[in-house]
Amino acid sequence: MKYYKKIFAVVLAALIVLYTPCISFASNSKTGGNSSEYEEYHDQINFDDLMLYVVNKTDILVDVDPTISIFKKIGAKNQKEKYNKYIKEHPEAKTEMLNMVNDSDYLCAISYTDAPLLFAGDHYERIPKNNTANINSFGLKAKAADISITSDASLRHRLTLKTTITRRGTSNPYTYYPSTSGTWENSASLFDGETQPAGGNDFVLQSCPTVTSSSVFRSTYNYSTDGSKNGQEGINYFLTDGKDSWVKYEVVDDPVGLAQLKTFSLGQTFRTRTTSSTKKINSYYIHTWKDMSVSVSVSGTAGVTGGSPSAGVALSFTPTIKDKQWQLYNFVSYNW
Repeated sequence: MKYYKKIFAVVLAALIVLYTPCISFASNSKTGGNSSEYEEYHDQINFDDLMLYVVNKTDILVDVDPTISIFKKIGAKNQKEKYNKYIKEHPEAKTEMLNMVNDSDYLCAISYTDAPLLFAGDHYERIPKNNTANINSFGLKAKAADISITSDASLRHRLTLKTTITRRGTSNPYTYYPSTSGTWENSASLFDGETQPAGGNDFVLQSCPTVTSSSVFRSTYNYSTDGSKNGQEGINYFLTDGKDSWVKYEVVDDPVGLAQLKTFSLGQTFRTRTTSSTKKINSYYIHTWKDMSVSVSVSGTAGVTGGSPSAGVALSFTPTIKDKQWQLYNFVSYNW
């Protein structure tokens, strides 16, 4: 009887871990560690035990792999539920996933951090945690004394920072494509660039636990910034720094003018053999509203090309103007 009780206790503990919901947490503005500074929500979806079906090249369906064990199915169902929640709250992400699958990429994992924002006259501000007054449709809380609030319409903003890992190849070593992307929702579009000039460029960074061979950056804007059509891909970004395993891009963003950054995507490429340990891809976004530079400090060592990667390479930042910027961190942990 004691033997059966022990088995029951182990199974019960596993179920509790699998079904514990993801909770809101705040990340440290420098290194991504936990803190209680700002409101945000983080979650990750692993696709190893899920199957993705493309329907007529226009839609994608996700279901539990029927060939896995009954214990794996419990966790896979939880991952499917998290995926459904993610797509419901971020419907634009389905098109991106569809493109990945159509390109014959194996989707390993997606993680994301949602950061609710307030518009404070001429820039976006993050919302401090543990405030008291309900103010908008996202169910966020803040005190009017914390941030200068302009109107109800200006309160409904959110920045989503996402990290994706895809893989290509049929055997070891595989080629991996980690990507950091961001989406600004409900940007302030009632202002013009002549009376509200750009105040400072933003920075997008990504670090990998192994040496990368290349990087690529893309951005789109709500308005024409370079003679292109409204919303078309822009060319207003600059590769400013980076070593073997990390990269930093500077991108033009004017949240109240014509150069309103809508989306951005930073991708790297590396080739490595799989191991039995979990590694981490780190993603960072630094939003500024005054011209400044940002110095980068690196901790952790990247694995050599074709070899086993280290656990992770973390970045920390020192902006030249501390009170005219904020930072958002996201990460994806994956066993490859």
